[in-house]
Amino acid sequence: MADTNRQEPRIKPLPQSAWTPAVRQYFVNSEGAGCVNGEPKLNVPLTLANHPDLANAFQPFGSHLLLRSSLPKRTYELVTLRTAHLCNSHYEWAKHEPAGRAAGLSDEQIEGIRQGPDAEVWTDPLDRALLRVTDQLKRDTDIDDAHWAVLTASFSTEQIMDLVMTIGMYAMLAMVLNAGRVQLEEGPFFSPA
Repeated sequence: MADTNRQEPRIKPLPQSAWTPAVRQYFVNSEGAGCVNGEPKLNVPLTLANHPDLANAFQPFGSHLLLRSSLPKRTYELVTLRTAHLCNSHYEWAKHEPAGRAAGLSDEQIEGIRQGPDAEVWTDPLDRALLRVTDQLKRDTDIDDAHWAVLTASFSTEQIMDLVMTIGMYAMLAMVLNAGRVQLEEGPFFSPA
């Protein structure tokens, strides 16, 4: 995984001296998704704040997936961690590994996420299918018919849409984090849940 902390940030977190009213409103809107009481706690909102129009457009989408997804939390974290691994996103992995444990993923399963759907730890066919779906979407931007059938047998249409959008959003965010060399914060994990 790309360890962006070993490199100088290409897009630096926006310093407080540059916070405009639009930036401050973005932080307020990002409550629970990297901000607490209108103050950023993560470098993601501080980095996105360099482009307030884009940040404000992205915020409702990202917040929906992070805070209001129809997916079970364990499923959400399983596919998010697999996406982080496939995208070499050290930042996303570091933020979601503790959330995955809190959602019920064991240490062995978290290691199995790195190994992929054929790891011995995956005894539940749905877990294997979810990992394969994540791999297919990342590789092919599509899901084959067999795995689509597994999804429709297990999830509602809303849940499937949240699943696909979650994988896509974290892949897109990984691009920003990796290319921008966004630094992982020191200190305790900030969890929106």
